[in-house]
Amino acid sequence: MTLPWIIGLAAVVLTAGIGAVFLVRHIVHRRIGQQGTKDVLPGPGPVARAWTRHRPGRVSSGKGITLLVPFRSDGDRRSETWAWLKEYWGFWLPAAELIEGHDENTPFCKTAAVNSAFCRSRGDIIVILDADCYIDASVILGCTAQIRRARRLHRRMWFVPYRHFYRLTDEASRMVLGSYPQSPYRFTSPPPPEHTEESSGQSSGHWYGALITIMPREAFIIAGGMDERFNGWGGEDLCADEETQILTTDGWKSYQDLSIGDLALTLNHETGMSEWQRVEGINIVPGEHEMISAESKTHSSLTTLNHRWPALSRTGERLWRTSATLRSHDRIPVAAECADLPDTAKYSDDLVELAAWMWTEGSIQGRNVDITQSHEVHPENCARITAALTRTFGPESSHFPHRGHYKAGYIPAQPRRAKSEADYTPRWKRTGDHFVLNPEAGEIVQALAPGRVPSREFLLALTRAQLELFIQVSMLGDGSASRPQRTHVPSRGSATLEQKDPAAVEAFAFALILSGRGVSISTRGTPARRTRFHYFMTVVTIHERVLRSIVPVTRRTPRGVDGTFERTTYSGDVWCPSTLNGTWLARRHGKVYFTGNSFMNALDTIYCKHHTTRNQVLHLWHPHIGTVHIERAWVGQSTPGSNNKLATRYQGAFGRLERMRALTREDGAGVLFTRRSP
Repeated sequence: MTLPWIIGLAAVVLTAGIGAVFLVRHIVHRRIGQQGTKDVLPGPGPVARAWTRHRPGRVSSGKGITLLVPFRSDGDRRSETWAWLKEYWGFWLPAAELIEGHDENTPFCKTAAVNSAFCRSRGDIIVILDADCYIDASVILGCTAQIRRARRLHRRMWFVPYRHFYRLTDEASRMVLGSYPQSPYRFTSPPPPEHTEESSGQSSGHWYGALITIMPREAFIIAGGMDERFNGWGGEDLCADEETQILTTDGWKSYQDLSIGDLALTLNHETGMSEWQRVEGINIVPGEHEMISAESKTHSSLTTLNHRWPALSRTGERLWRTSATLRSHDRIPVAAECADLPDTAKYSDDLVELAAWMWTEGSIQGRNVDITQSHEVHPENCARITAALTRTFGPESSHFPHRGHYKAGYIPAQPRRAKSEADYTPRWKRTGDHFVLNPEAGEIVQALAPGRVPSREFLLALTRAQLELFIQVSMLGDGSASRPQRTHVPSRGSATLEQKDPAAVEAFAFALILSGRGVSISTRGTPARRTRFHYFMTVVTIHERVLRSIVPVTRRTPRGVDGTFERTTYSGDVWCPSTLNGTWLARRHGKVYFTGNSFMNALDTIYCKHHTTRNQVLHLWHPHIGTVHIERAWVGQSTPGSNNKLATRYQGAFGRLERMRALTREDGAGVLFTRRSP
């Protein structure tokens, strides 16, 4: 056989061998979508490594990317999980810079660990990655390419790179750790139900930025890094207990009734005005929690130690405190004027005034509405009612013309009037101390307060001036001054209003809150006249002050009213809504105040409006998932990860202390992060 024939035969054999290798590699990688490579190959030998090592471009995968991983070893499952993931990232992103961030404080401070790791980084793309996060490396590469492309076009971009979040069971996580990082066990999307944790509670929304966020380096620097005032792993500040409610446009709701998308009243801590904002997430964690109980005559709260509060200092500086760092001179807002009131009137002022008189002094008699007011005791009130009725429905009628309807069996003296000739004009008349509205006029007024309960749609449509008019007239009807030297209708409180119908009082309190007045609601029993029974009166109290200290100077509050502020252990659900302003109006035991919401919500506003990818992220199981509380339970179900588009532009976040920022300065070594004092 000649030399050319030998060379040709060798070439054919070599080509066939290479083809066979890639064919087997293709078959193997199709199978690892269902099982780990330990079930396919005897071990990660030279050939097995070659199949994955020679993927096109793999050697340079991850160039310029820095993975920041906050980590503290537990000598057990967490360490085992991170050892596997460290090898996984080292293989699939070999050119990436992987830096562990450590913090020796107790509790562990995740934000300090991330900042420490960033100071040692060099990459132009920063990936903040949890040590138990399992996601396809190609997702990071894809986001990196888009961020760099946006940078060249002078646009800002960062990612929460998933839309679905799953927590794997112990068994499913073992399947991952039992496979080789070079060819890891992969799950379908979504994973099979038996591979995700079942819930012992419930949860809605998700932790914005949980497990992984991807951003350009300049975003981290501009935002000032992560705020080191927040201790723990990032999930300990779950806010309030089960008895705490939130105010929405549909009224007060408990966490069981609240839904994502509801409009809740929040506080813009920069402007001091309240704003209606969408509830972007509802975070619920059952278990046993160390909390702080604050109780006084005007306040009631039970919150976790790291729960945030918007506060004003003694000098009027707006700042943020946690339950554990609140001081006696820190004042918490209990009310704020609403910035979202309409500028254009939908109803006339006279109709607004009639609605106020009807719900306080009115009654429904058959199809007519009756407003009662004594012309001897309150002649000025009667004059106001007469003027409003005249301007709305015309002059007083001496009688109501018959509308062509008779009771069964009644024989009229005059022939029955044709129905087409019946008089349906809105009319009113006065009989003694009673102002009577015919059915047509009554329907117009009742539409604003069905069943003598002012509707929230009506109250939300009032301008600021009309809201004040409604409150003033309502107080003239059923209000009472708590101080003799004050008028019935003070601008900032010192008055109460009470009725038997709790729904009507709740609606009036809603109007007071929109106007920026502090309120609290209570009930009291009153003996009914001429009977041996009792009924309850619902009382709304208007408070003079819209800022209150909830921490006693000693064992007593500053005004001498008994109050407590102490640590306690609470078993049950703690919950918190997520809103753009990072605040919400809360009520507990009838006491109303503004408070803060979840820490991870702030992470989502670190730079600009974030983007997502159509991927899933998996959380590998270990006994201390996400928090220092061992008992913490999580929901293993798909949750929409970033459709909320919660983040705002950096300009909206700059200078706001609640955003994830730490003190920064530029020096020769780069950015220096220092811990803020509380």
